[in-house]
Amino acid sequence: MGHLFAYSLAVCMVLIPLTLLERYLLSRLTFHRLIRTVIVFSLVASLVLPLFMSVPGVISGEAMKAGTGIFTAAPAMPTIIGFDTTSADYAPLWLCVLTVVYVAGVCVFAIREFVGVISLIRIIRNCREVRRIGRWRVLTHPSAAVSPLSFWKYIVVSSYEYPRLDEAVFIHERAHLDGFHWVDLILADVVSILCWYCPAAWVMRRQLADTHEYEADRAVSSSGISVKDYQKMLIQKVAGSRLPSFACNLTYHSNISKRIKMMKQKKSNPGLRLIAVAALPVAALSAMVLSVPAVAGCLSAVSEVKVTAKSVNVQEPSSANNGILTLRLPAEGGVAAVAESSRQAPASVGNSTSQHKKDGAKQETIDTPPVYPGGINALLKEVNDNLRMPEDAVSIPDLSSKVVLHFVVTPECTVKDIQVVTHGALPSLDQAAIDAVKVLKFEKPGMQDGKLVDVSFSLPVHFKVEGAAKSDSTAVAKKK
Repeated sequence: MGHLFAYSLAVCMVLIPLTLLERYLLSRLTFHRLIRTVIVFSLVASLVLPLFMSVPGVISGEAMKAGTGIFTAAPAMPTIIGFDTTSADYAPLWLCVLTVVYVAGVCVFAIREFVGVISLIRIIRNCREVRRIGRWRVLTHPSAAVSPLSFWKYIVVSSYEYPRLDEAVFIHERAHLDGFHWVDLILADVVSILCWYCPAAWVMRRQLADTHEYEADRAVSSSGISVKDYQKMLIQKVAGSRLPSFACNLTYHSNISKRIKMMKQKKSNPGLRLIAVAALPVAALSAMVLSVPAVAGCLSAVSEVKVTAKSVNVQEPSSANNGILTLRLPAEGGVAAVAESSRQAPASVGNSTSQHKKDGAKQETIDTPPVYPGGINALLKEVNDNLRMPEDAVSIPDLSSKVVLHFVVTPECTVKDIQVVTHGALPSLDQAAIDAVKVLKFEKPGMQDGKLVDVSFSLPVHFKVEGAAKSDSTAVAKKK
């Protein structure tokens, strides 16, 4: 559920600026075919660009480090601070509720469209073919409530109206079929269902339907039929029955006044066509926003929501995220700590992953990760409890420094080969982080292809001093 919700959010982020462009710069122009092209492009771009930007659910290690909470050692006592923007198993209640509501909305609108499909099929099956206009079939329906419509290869009219129906009606509906407008409407309906909560999706769908009607109306006026007589006929047929949204309906009555105004409107300056080119940079900028670490982190958090999750677990890394394993620990007050650990399995037992990196071996994901007593949250709590702020660091007001450690969990469940990947502001911070990790003792080792193997982890530890509190830190050190 979370992946679909996150994907829809990404779609909206691309669609909204494109909708504003079309709504305020293009909608009043008379280049109906060009406007239709821009709208279809906007819908397709909003669906495709998030996939190329690896959204949702996939986020780089750098983005995770930029947007997640980390361990903090305070002068008095190490504490855990920072909001977890990637936690899925312990997502806030409001996010879980929103996800459930979103999925329920998708189901409701999808069912509504399905009912429309069934209704349209029934209408067509109850019709009788009376003639053909080119490759399109004209069908008559026995009900007087059926308003002229077109879909796929059919033009449907009421059998009561057919003998006295104006030729303008058939020209209008044929224009819809010639332009394959029903295909556009299906695309717009897919976006509307996916992003049912976003006004931009519905505005864009309405603009597309309006543009289709403008194109069909222009085909009628270009055929030599009196525009005034055609407008009177439209007004007389306003009270039509409700039909499936993807069927092109002559009496699309919500925009009759707009259609009449558009038929009277003077043709726009050809130079204004260049405005449509702005859709390309707008789409590109929208896609770039999706790659911003903060945005990617939020979308990743939403994508990983599991409403039914009841316990902390280690998520298996996939090939899409380069073997990144996210460890999560819930904390009081909605605050959580996150450690990112890159996992890979060596080719044989007893060799560390770091050594294989030097030898140029291909990185692999581990089949069975090491198990720490009490789970991942117990591991993170143990590291946090072992952290002690060095005395020489306390004297530096407002110190903020991160130490990134790399270590290996052996088949004997011990920790070895602890290396400092990113050094802290002081050498003592590096040693404090090493001391907090080296005492860890796992319960079960990692396994790859049925063999016990070394497993590599990376762990960022953040030290922070708020003001100078030397006496408090010394007290804590002595106590330990």
